[in-house]
Amino acid sequence: MNTNEYLKPTGLDSPVTAVSVLLIGRDGKSPTKAIGSGVFVSTGLIMTARHVVEGFWDYYGDPKVDLHTEGTKKADFSLYAVQFPGNGPAYALWATKNMALCPYSDLAVISVVPVNDLAKSYPFPLMPHMDILPPAVGEEVAAFGYADTSVLSEDGDTVKFQPKPLSTIGKVTEVWPESRDSSFLPFPCFSVEETAFIGGMSGGPIFNKAGHLCGLICTGFDGAPVVFGSVLWPMLGIPIKHAPPPNTTVHGKYPMADLSKLGLMFVNGWDYVDANMEEFKDANGDRRVRLKPPMKP
Repeated sequence: MNTNEYLKPTGLDSPVTAVSVLLIGRDGKSPTKAIGSGVFVSTGLIMTARHVVEGFWDYYGDPKVDLHTEGTKKADFSLYAVQFPGNGPAYALWATKNMALCPYSDLAVISVVPVNDLAKSYPFPLMPHMDILPPAVGEEVAAFGYADTSVLSEDGDTVKFQPKPLSTIGKVTEVWPESRDSSFLPFPCFSVEETAFIGGMSGGPIFNKAGHLCGLICTGFDGAPVVFGSVLWPMLGIPIKHAPPPNTTVHGKYPMADLSKLGLMFVNGWDYVDANMEEFKDANGDRRVRLKPPMKP
């Protein structure tokens, strides 16, 4: 498949780069590596694909520590988010403070703090509205991510890299409310045809025609113009350790749904999902999550 037929270069002054990020890992020993993309969903909070976080952990992390066992784990590497907030090549740099994985889907949440002056002064004027229920079959969607980013040089704390921002448009062809299968895509997802995703775009945002965030780039098939996006609604159950919501007595972790309840994330359908999300075990005994039927369109 000629991916260039479907992928279009996107300028760093595009509005999508103000809400999207390039994710880069460093440990001071191994080469700096760019693995995936992400999108801001609330102030200082980024959502990406779980397999992107797993990729960084596999590359930098302690092989003796299982990332998927319950409990808190300390990474011995740093994960940074690079944001181009709409004014060309100048970038805001954010450092990861905490990460949380969704146990039911290819979703992860990263809590970040500002590193450079541009990040410290960033006012978060833009925040995507989210449609967290699945998009409709036949709906046109657009996706964005940083593909195959090259690290050009490293000198101490200074890293030079060549971002490759790409966008693609396609149509939703099928939706799986619970899972597509038991191993490859065992979570709520949808397929998009006549489009392409390539390495580095994973975790990037998928937008519907209303301009609302409706999924994250998940995976694709080599040689076929069909790719897959993760549905967003399982994110509400992710326990996060982020700056406590204002005017609350929250300490430690709290469910991501609380940000929606307090208007700190703009999420359509959160109340329906919050009331109807349930955990179950599949035929293999694995924990899954679903919405109680019937599911609203």
